[in-house]
Amino acid sequence: MNKLIKSLAVIGVALTAFSTTTTHASAKHHYVTTPTTLRGRWYSLNKAHETLNITKYTIQNGTWKLSGKKFFKGINGPELYIGKNKSPHSYYWFSRNGTDAAAQFRKVTIKIKGTKYTALKERTLIDYYPLQYKMTYWTHHKDLKR
Repeated sequence: MNKLIKSLAVIGVALTAFSTTTTHASAKHHYVTTPTTLRGRWYSLNKAHETLNITKYTIQNGTWKLSGKKFFKGINGPELYIGKNKSPHSYYWFSRNGTDAAAQFRKVTIKIKGTKYTALKERTLIDYYPLQYKMTYWTHHKDLKR
């Protein structure tokens, strides 16, 4: 009986020591999603007929489009990068992954002719010294002018 227990123990140890385990590489991509408060079709107050379309995974202007589902071979991550500072009044940073050019957006309320509208405020850096920004406002209303 003692021999049987010892031989079973040796066989159990040998099986666990020499057993082959298969490991599966996790190749799942993590997509970048845009903030829900900024999604929708926005129309520029500054320029005529210019639209900005923000969906769950993309941000698109007339000349460019960035996607949170599109991956490049040389970059570890999707094409679209979104960042936000911790301040409650800060901007969301939308940029192409791997570059330093960024569009900054923040949802605000503006008043036009006595009526309040929800707007998207875009801040574009013009110059570093002195620090200068250009502000562009976007609304959901197509024919609204300041």
